[in-house]
Amino acid sequence: MMDSMVKILGFLLLSTLLTSVLYPVFINFLYRLQIREPINPDVPRTHFAKQGTPTAAGFLPILVFVVLNLLFNRTGEVVMLIAVSGAIGFLGLLEDFFKIYHQSKLQKTVRAKIVPIVTLSDISWNIYKILLFPWNAFKEVFRALGSQHVGGIATYQKILFQTAVAVVFSFLLIARFGTIVWLPFLGGLDLGIFFIPLVLFLFVFFVNSISITDGLDGLVGGLLAIGFTALLALGVILGRSDLALAAATLVGGLIPFLYF
Repeated sequence: MMDSMVKILGFLLLSTLLTSVLYPVFINFLYRLQIREPINPDVPRTHFAKQGTPTAAGFLPILVFVVLNLLFNRTGEVVMLIAVSGAIGFLGLLEDFFKIYHQSKLQKTVRAKIVPIVTLSDISWNIYKILLFPWNAFKEVFRALGSQHVGGIATYQKILFQTAVAVVFSFLLIARFGTIVWLPFLGGLDLGIFFIPLVLFLFVFFVNSISITDGLDGLVGGLLAIGFTALLALGVILGRSDLALAAATLVGGLIPFLYF
């Protein structure tokens, strides 16, 4: 038990030290690429002092988490966490990138290639509209719910990506653990095929709950640090040192994130 605690503390300190050393270099890199947070004109005037603050800084703790655990803590469950965290971290990086550089040029290029083809005849144009109908209907649902695209990746695009990751993750969980979930006072319950929509709902819900607090003066970093500290404690109590080490790596990476 003592050896496990020493190892967990070592992972936490190593992650903190490594992230602290890399952050000044990473921030300078973001400044050099002009990857800076645009300020919404509708926010309070006090927020305008943050104009030009580098964005995408949250990618570094995820990168340190991935590298350290791939090198020193590569178990089946941790590799799944690495894959999912890496995918969501990459989506966040893309969103920050598109906020700065926008997607308009890419969209115009694609449309310039497609439009001449689909407008060759009325038949091809009607087929094109029929094929796009489900996609346009999907976008309209989000627009009707009040989603507004003001830069970065649109909400419906993020939901699609998150859903794809969640479906893959659910199949990995089924292959590893089956479809039985444990409920307090009730014991094991086999959900069967309903396990997939449950994982999908929980995954998309929690990922977007993080997005709600993102950018609010370190609020998301503080909440994540508290959450992963609790998971670290659970890993220790349940004897899952691999999961405790993974949580310790994230907590260690979030400490410099909150400082910088």
